[in-house]
Amino acid sequence: MSNKKITGLDNLKAMEYSLQHYLVCDKIINHVRQEIITKSDKLLLAKTASETYRSAVGFCLKSSKICSLDKVSYYKQLAFYFSEKDKTQILLDDLAKKQTEKKIAVKNSALIKQKEALREKIVLTKIKLAKKPLINIKHQNLTDTLFKARRDYEAVIDIITKKYPNYKYNTEIAKIPEIQLHLNNSTAIRSYTLGDSLIYIFTITKNKFSIDTVSKPKDFNLQISDFKHYQINTFDISFKNKFIKVAEKLYQQLFPKFASINDSIKKLIIIPNDSLSLIPFEALLTEQYKGIIGEFSEYPFLLKKYIVQYSPSVNIFYQLRTKRKTKAKNEIAIFAPVFNDDEELYLPYTVKEANSIYELFDNKKSKKLMYTKASEQYVKSDSLKNYRIIHFATHAYANTRDPLLSRIVLTQKNKTKEDGFLHANEIYGLNWNADLVNLSACETAVGKVQNGEGVMDLSRVFFYAGASNVSATLWKVDDENTTNLMILFYKYYKTKKLDFATALHKAKLEILKSKRVSTNGEKQCHTAFWSAFILIGK
Repeated sequence: MSNKKITGLDNLKAMEYSLQHYLVCDKIINHVRQEIITKSDKLLLAKTASETYRSAVGFCLKSSKICSLDKVSYYKQLAFYFSEKDKTQILLDDLAKKQTEKKIAVKNSALIKQKEALREKIVLTKIKLAKKPLINIKHQNLTDTLFKARRDYEAVIDIITKKYPNYKYNTEIAKIPEIQLHLNNSTAIRSYTLGDSLIYIFTITKNKFSIDTVSKPKDFNLQISDFKHYQINTFDISFKNKFIKVAEKLYQQLFPKFASINDSIKKLIIIPNDSLSLIPFEALLTEQYKGIIGEFSEYPFLLKKYIVQYSPSVNIFYQLRTKRKTKAKNEIAIFAPVFNDDEELYLPYTVKEANSIYELFDNKKSKKLMYTKASEQYVKSDSLKNYRIIHFATHAYANTRDPLLSRIVLTQKNKTKEDGFLHANEIYGLNWNADLVNLSACETAVGKVQNGEGVMDLSRVFFYAGASNVSATLWKVDDENTTNLMILFYKYYKTKKLDFATALHKAKLEILKSKRVSTNGEKQCHTAFWSAFILIGK
């Protein structure tokens, strides 16, 4: 055994070798991403790569504390880079490819049309398969059709990739100074990465970038689950007690005192990770509450301190901010099927919601489609390309087993070749120019949590369809209270000329002050009725 003493220089060399190892791994992952085509394979790679990227974040942060002063910034930037590579890479890839397809279509529209036709065939076949029993001749025929369509699709993608080398995976990650250019002095980005035993907190403001760590409790995911569960269940007084405790505890972990945010910050862009994507940060309690249980208007919610907005990743936020868009000519298109002749689906308050919102806008530049006019066929037509806001007041169903089969319910009458359900994988085929898609429906931000990609929910596919912002819900929402919140939201947006995030913030604060009681007997200021609604985007 050697008696050679290990020096600081040896440690620095070992650190450099380790860094090269992570960078090589990153290159290999990028290369593999370019070679695979199917969503399932991409998700599997994202899950596998996630462990490497999270390990790299921890390594870079440790290295920043022992390296020479001139390398501190370098290692912190790399920690941020690796944290971003662990978030929504498939969505980023899809968005980049869609922009490339538009350029290719100018030169070779037939090739892109062939690719889209095969994609639609795959989508429709998958939807049909989901409705057929497994032991069925038609099921087998559909399985064969799906297999062939996938093979044909892969062949077309191969042709596109060889003919147009730029049709590749997007490996670009925006640098901190580039991101800071798109922040004002009162806005901060708070991005989270969950390690095995640590929570990494990245804070970006106009003039500052910092990384902090806090210990991750073993029961952290249980706390997240409890925090959400205690908000939804409205009547049990013991739940209201438990909610306060877990809301205070989670705030201390996610906003530790040593990682404080400057008092000048009024707006937070939250970039959640894994299970954090399932909760509304606005409902965290910023200090210990000693008042009357159930007096929600008195609770020290984060909502009272900040305007809160979300984004799947910092890079998605940056891309949406820097994306060049032509302004849509029309104002709002509202879809409200109501389902007045179906007792199970009936949404009586959506009549008031649709009519009240419509009256706030220029009717010559807006459209209100109610009852049987709120059809899937209309949604999938080219008619919505020129609307700034597209609003759905209806039902939605999350499919956590197969997120691409999550769906929005439209009229179930006058169906021709459509089934009356707008599935997530059908939304990929839409081309909108909306500043906002408002999903005033249940569980539109709910989905399967996928390591390395985030929540596979309905809201994310609308970004691919062309939306800059999506308003979605984290759980099943009450018809009456949803209507009240939505009307307030649009009043603040339209009459007060506020941006979407501020308008939603003001609407929630007004609901929180409300003394009204819902028809179910609970106060309308209960968290269950306002905190489910989140704004995702830029």
